[in-house]
Amino acid sequence: LLLQHDLRTSQLEANVAVFNAAIDACGEGFQWRLVCALLQEMCDSHLQMDVISVSAAMSAMEQGLQWQRALGLLHDLLKSQMQGDALCLNAAINACKKESQWRQALYLMQHMEKLVGCPPDEKSFGAVASACERSSAWQSVLEILEVSS
Repeated sequence: LLLQHDLRTSQLEANVAVFNAAIDACGEGFQWRLVCALLQEMCDSHLQMDVISVSAAMSAMEQGLQWQRALGLLHDLLKSQMQGDALCLNAAINACKKESQWRQALYLMQHMEKLVGCPPDEKSFGAVASACERSSAWQSVLEILEVSS
């Protein structure tokens, strides 16, 4: 794509850091489709995504209301050798929240420690509570509040 063309003409080497910066910029610009293209281009260039790549891409999917794609990226992360973190999982939870997918958000929070090795934080609880609120699943919000206290 354009990134590879620009790299070739400037004689810079494509590396993970360059792609991560491009993914982050596209995500900030609500360009989730470009993020998907950059991830494919990374793969085509035989570059391994890192946790930063995945987190930035999941945030872009959240911004683009693409919760299924965010969960797909999380799935890819978890089956790889990379160690996810709270930032990755919270990005997936937030993507679910924005589309009122409270069951998926709740599942991710409940299994956070098993999935990425750290317990849910206040951002996790807040996002899941918001997802439940959006879906009128108020009983689940009460359960979340009970668990978090």
